Amino acid sequence: SVQWVYQRFHIVARVTLGQRVAIPLFTLAGVLVAGAYGQLVAPLVLELAVLAYYSLGSPPLEFRPVRDDGEARRLLRIGIPLSLLTVLYWGFRTADRTMVAVWLPVAQLGFFTFGLNFINLGIQFIADFTNVLQPGLYAELGRVGTVRPLSQRLNGLALLILLVTAVGANLAQAGFGMFVHLFVPRFEPSISVFEILAFNLACGTAPILPSFLLSSTLLNRQNLMVAVQLVALGVNVALGYTALKLGFGLAGIAASSVGSQLLLAAAYYGYVHRHLFEPGRASGALRFYVQLAGLLAICAATYLLMRVIAPYSPGAGG
Repeated sequence: SVQWVYQRFHIVARVTLGQRVAIPLFTLAGVLVAGAYGQLVAPLVLELAVLAYYSLGSPPLEFRPVRDDGEARRLLRIGIPLSLLTVLYWGFRTADRTMVAVWLPVAQLGFFTFGLNFINLGIQFIADFTNVLQPGLYAELGRVGTVRPLSQRLNGLALLILLVTAVGANLAQAGFGMFVHLFVPRFEPSISVFEILAFNLACGTAPILPSFLLSSTLLNRQNLMVAVQLVALGVNVALGYTALKLGFGLAGIAASSVGSQLLLAAAYYGYVHRHLFEPGRASGALRFYVQLAGLLAICAATYLLMRVIAPYSPGAGG
């Protein structure tokens, strides 16, 4: 993590690529050597190898221990809400699978998780991209001392990310059914669920930029983020439970996940609104929000059009 602070992205990218390639290789080797236990040991061995590389093969971190009780207390006041936020974030991200596991048969969990894994890979790709921007953004915020001078670039980046993820969602919806039909036809029941979850490529990445601003030392709204995340988690579970009671099954839980992600993004933008836009000049803010809503609407309309042209049929692979 400290390598990110130093903005040594070439090192982090090299290690990340190595990890992505090595994970299946280490797992396969572990299974061949030690069976099921090898699956558990392989990730540990890989992480130790990464730690060794960072310790021996990268520039020194130049740390030295310094005792500062006042700074320790200040950091704890910041760190505890951030830790809670991490717990709530992963609770939010895994709520849909947990609801399926608790309330539906295990086969349904398999179908749901199969489709969700592809979506999470796409979300992780965007998250990795934005994480590269985070140290530079925080440094720039510290330099200018306010968000508004950066608002035009931030808004443009938010629109670009939404455009890319919305197009990615539609492409995934168009091609996933054929992929499943050709290679893993036993998972055809996951197609319709995947097509709904694909909207999370856009809705699940939309809160990233405003969350960076809220968690920065400039705004320092970690407690607010904890409260919003907690409410979004509750809404997600309530919507999923209601959808199941109404008979919508996996599709209902998938839709509740998308809806709660959209609610979270809207709440975050609501709280950073006054920092992004000047008071009394509503035209710029209105244009930005209309563009965001327009991209989401086009994405949804494209999906509906695809369903009209090629209605979903489990027997035909979607």
